[in-house]
Amino acid sequence: MLDQLTDLIKGNRPFLDMFRKMAESVTHTYVEQVYEEINTSGITPSFEQLMDKVRALHDDLTRRAVWIREDYKEDRGRRSTRFTRGCKGVIDKSCQDFLRTVKLALSRRNAGEQAF
Repeated sequence: MLDQLTDLIKGNRPFLDMFRKMAESVTHTYVEQVYEEINTSGITPSFEQLMDKVRALHDDLTRRAVWIREDYKEDRGRRSTRFTRGCKGVIDKSCQDFLRTVKLALSRRNAGEQAF
């Protein structure tokens, strides 16, 4: 009974937390792919290639958000615009985190290359 009351009070929190963790994991995977490509080829990706990765990450997370929204709807019996806005915020933050991390890695790599 207490668990049900807690779920009612928290609302979308369990689903949003689950999506946030999933988005962090997916974003980490995309960052690792960029690092791996740089290490194998020795060439930093172009701006267009990075934007393609950002679009792919955004599309991937959007697909996953749709899946989790459907699970939310099945569990709660209704949709939630608040939950949808929360998912969009997580997607935006993940894309920004991806760009920030890759930009930092590229700037460090370029600074290291200029030192030699």
